[in-house]
Amino acid sequence: MLWVWGLLFILFVLCLWVMISFIKIQISLKRIHKDDRFSVDVYLFRRLFHYQYEISLVEFRNAFDGVELKSKSSKKLAKSDSDGESLITPKNIWDYLKDARELVTHFIGFSKWLSQSMTYIHCTHLKWKTSVGIGGAPETAMLTGIIWGVNSNIISYFINKIKMNVRPELEVHPLYNKIDIYIDAECILKIRIAHAIYIAIHFMIRLLKAKGGFKTWKSILSKG
Repeated sequence: MLWVWGLLFILFVLCLWVMISFIKIQISLKRIHKDDRFSVDVYLFRRLFHYQYEISLVEFRNAFDGVELKSKSSKKLAKSDSDGESLITPKNIWDYLKDARELVTHFIGFSKWLSQSMTYIHCTHLKWKTSVGIGGAPETAMLTGIIWGVNSNIISYFINKIKMNVRPELEVHPLYNKIDIYIDAECILKIRIAHAIYIAIHFMIRLLKAKGGFKTWKSILSKG
């Protein structure tokens, strides 16, 4: 009988360790000349599980034909990789916005749920460096000020929503007599597994309470 209690104790400690463990999410955006890369890395149990999703801009055709993107995802635990290509056009963006509005409509208190969920997120690293130039010095200086203001407002919004454990690094530099833009942005977020499960449960409760919510979400998400 003693071994049963010992086994239960081990299981309890194991479950407790899992619940208090963090899910680490590293988001990165880099642009150097015409090389654009956006990646999301998810780590679990101290890198035992690693999922990576990366998007790179292959070609910008024009304002009507859109942007061709190349995506790549990989899983360390399952040792699997997958590649894909997609085309982002103004029509695609409009369709995505309509679908997003439909999803929010079929969800009870989406804004409240999102705000409450964000309070469980910790930010342990935030860097956003931008260098921009559009030729003339006055125009470049004006654009630099505008970008600084926009970036500051975006960071201020998230500072008020999530738990900041670090001072954000925000830099905007002008590139005089040059037409180019460089972006180096990186953010590391953490959330405990117990809080993630709590958020998911509340998500399902609100979704099921909404009339036709589950059916609408399933229909829209299955399209992509």
